[in-house]
Amino acid sequence: AFAMAGSVWSAPPAKYDSLFVSDQSGVLTAFDVKTRATRWQFKASAGFSTSASVYRGTLVIGSWDKNVYALDAFTGQLLWQAATDGEMRSNVAVTPTEGIVVSRPGTVYRLALSDGSQIQSIPLNVEVWSSPALAHSMIYVGATDGMIYALGDPAKQTMLAKTWTSFGADSRHTGLAPTLGPTTIAPKIVINAGGGVNGSPVLDDAGNIYVGTSS
Repeated sequence: AFAMAGSVWSAPPAKYDSLFVSDQSGVLTAFDVKTRATRWQFKASAGFSTSASVYRGTLVIGSWDKNVYALDAFTGQLLWQAATDGEMRSNVAVTPTEGIVVSRPGTVYRLALSDGSQIQSIPLNVEVWSSPALAHSMIYVGATDGMIYALGDPAKQTMLAKTWTSFGADSRHTGLAPTLGPTTIAPKIVINAGGGVNGSPVLDDAGNIYVGTSS
């Protein structure tokens, strides 16, 4: 077992022979998976209920303190932090250039992975607890109003050439897409799921969307 100061609500990712565990006391700990020794710890000003996303030596995670943090996966050094408009209950989906996250008030943020600068913010104006899914050149977000919001425009071939076409339904948010995202995107499609959506949408290769609802 790995002892933490607070309750753990998230699934810790394992990478680089480390297990990265975040807890509700606001501590993110990197454990050596072989010895179980603590390699480093980072403390936010409020708790975590999401998992860190790992990409090329960088961890990205959102906190209840309304910030998104990027840390060096090997040392725990803070690389950057970005302020948002609310608590983060959403995992950060990462691409080679961006971190995409949704605040609890329902704003989708696209942040530069290099320095955390904001590329774009898209208000959905509805409470969101789920993580975004990236697939088929779109960003999909499930919301508590029972809707699934699809952001982007797959009909534009110019956008298709520059979006996350090979990210697929990667629920682990490994950020393996080799291509870049569009400069700007906007809400395009709203799908009624019939009940509140607190979990993340999952998409298959055929474009089907699967999601659980509260009713």
